[in-house]
Amino acid sequence: MEILIISIFVLGYILITLEHTIKIDKLIPALGMMGVLWAIIALNHLEVFDINLELLKLEPTHIEEVLLHHLGKTAEILIFLLGAMTIVEIIDYFNGFSGIKQVIKTRSKVKILWIFGLLAFVLSAIIDNLTATIVLITLLQKLVKVRSLKLWYAGLIIIAANAGGAWSPIGDITTTMLWIGNKVSEVNLVKYLIIPSIVCMVVPFFIASRFSIFKGELEVTKISEESNPHGNKMLFLGLGSILFVPFFKVITHLPPYVGMMLSLAFVATIAEILSNKKINISNVDSESDAVAHHSPVHVSLSKIELPSIVDNSKSLASIKLTISGLNPSWTYKASPYKDVVMDVKYKGKSVKAGFILPKGSKVEVIVGKGKGQSAQVQIPNLVGKTINEANIELGSKSFQLTEIYNNCMTKADSLVAKIVQQSPDYMDEKTIAEGSEIIVIA
Repeated sequence: MEILIISIFVLGYILITLEHTIKIDKLIPALGMMGVLWAIIALNHLEVFDINLELLKLEPTHIEEVLLHHLGKTAEILIFLLGAMTIVEIIDYFNGFSGIKQVIKTRSKVKILWIFGLLAFVLSAIIDNLTATIVLITLLQKLVKVRSLKLWYAGLIIIAANAGGAWSPIGDITTTMLWIGNKVSEVNLVKYLIIPSIVCMVVPFFIASRFSIFKGELEVTKISEESNPHGNKMLFLGLGSILFVPFFKVITHLPPYVGMMLSLAFVATIAEILSNKKINISNVDSESDAVAHHSPVHVSLSKIELPSIVDNSKSLASIKLTISGLNPSWTYKASPYKDVVMDVKYKGKSVKAGFILPKGSKVEVIVGKGKGQSAQVQIPNLVGKTINEANIELGSKSFQLTEIYNNCMTKADSLVAKIVQQSPDYMDEKTIAEGSEIIVIA
């Protein structure tokens, strides 16, 4: 039975490592492996043990106790990370990270490289390496426009962020898990890893600074974005609150997530005071719900993806945006296609489908005005045709086709599906304006 358990464990990890090859999210084999392994142990009444760290030996225990123990440890990590990420989102709500650009006052490519490297090394030790990388590469995209140079900077930022996260108990998910599980201490982690981490960051940067691509000066693009008077204040408060957590653990000997929740409560309170809004970490009544979208904490936790609406009709785009919780404003622009979405803008900048923005945000939707008084043309009969055949027929008349698929399980099904209904219906001598929307069900 032990061989079976080990085999399932190995198979599960192989499936996890082959995530991109087999096109199955690693969460699925991980959950399946967990359920199957514990089921085998329970059904066969196998003994389970707990590790006594003081005596360094295994002690028999009950399966329920083991499950609750591991569930508790997993919850500790999740709550800790949720608290840290919420603080980061609150900082971002106040545009706190935009203040980092004030550090960059040079145009030398090498100096900018080292500035980004040091920022990545320090930030990753506080807000974790992945978040630090995202923040700095976002800033990099605004400063550097040459793609090849941008890739070099981004690659080295990733190296510095990974090096910086290694020596801090809150800088990387792996070290965080070890720290929360009391496998490593704060002092020894810093003591033994700070020097190797610095070497891992400095050596690649020293070598890269001698490459020809980093010679000369950079044409720095001026960053124009909305500034927040409280941005720098929230940046230092947020980062300081996260740094407070290890000290809280050492002083109180409480689990790290307790300190993180205390830090989150402090940062959230300051955020609500600065935004002059009612404290609203959770909605408890209709009054708080009415002001929920104004709360920094609520906005930070309510981000959504922009749906795909470009080339959709105005009516269909309106439905998608309403369902997503976004507030559209409509701007008409000259175009041969009437009431067709041409572009979407957020805070004056064009954004694509999948862009993350707070729920309740206002987006500007650019739609076509059409050709004025569009010519009246006969409604085509599309019933019985495939979508491709319908597109070919409508192309010359500039109609906007919206497809609704019924019982099409795969993309291959949709390619051969026949149109069974259309709106407006086909009738002899019945006409509509050229460029109008025709909805079909296939």
